[in-house]
Amino acid sequence: MFERFKNIPRKRKQAWLWNTLIGIGVFVLILIALANIDATPYNTFTSQKYRMRIKYPAYWTMVKNPPGGAVAVFVSPKQNPMDLFQESINVVVQPLPGQATDLTKFSELTVKQLTGTFKKYVEVLEGRNVKLGGRPAYRFVYKTGGNDPDGREYLHVWAVRGPYAYIITYAARAGDFDEYKLELRKVLRSFEFL
Repeated sequence: MFERFKNIPRKRKQAWLWNTLIGIGVFVLILIALANIDATPYNTFTSQKYRMRIKYPAYWTMVKNPPGGAVAVFVSPKQNPMDLFQESINVVVQPLPGQATDLTKFSELTVKQLTGTFKKYVEVLEGRNVKLGGRPAYRFVYKTGGNDPDGREYLHVWAVRGPYAYIITYAARAGDFDEYKLELRKVLRSFEFL
């Protein structure tokens, strides 16, 4: 079998090798693209009171009458019986404090409160302007617990509309933060003001 391969001219061997490598590369790219497609079904939560709508993964649980003033709370399923901290997404709508009347001032105040509350236990990972529901918003990501995978990681995205701040928070164990990256992206993109 290899005798026949030896008799093939060198240029044909090289062409065959390049074609094979290109074919494998295209196959790998297709696999990567397919892995990033989110075929997860989503449910929709609507609040007429706060004139907003957001989608969440259908396999997550929506908490009825959420505590702490949240408008909506969605909780991931346990990854296994030992899962002590389930990832969650919550939506809070709160009146703007008197001194924070726009997105910039609200962002400064909120970041100061979040980092001041945990002081030396907070590692800020990201803070940047984004869009939420087509409006200017701020994205703030931080973690607590240092490099401990059992520490917590939080992603907040907030926008200001009228006299209210709309705050979406994703909370996860630091070691599991990226577990629902695709779902979180779709949840954030789905948010809309009515």
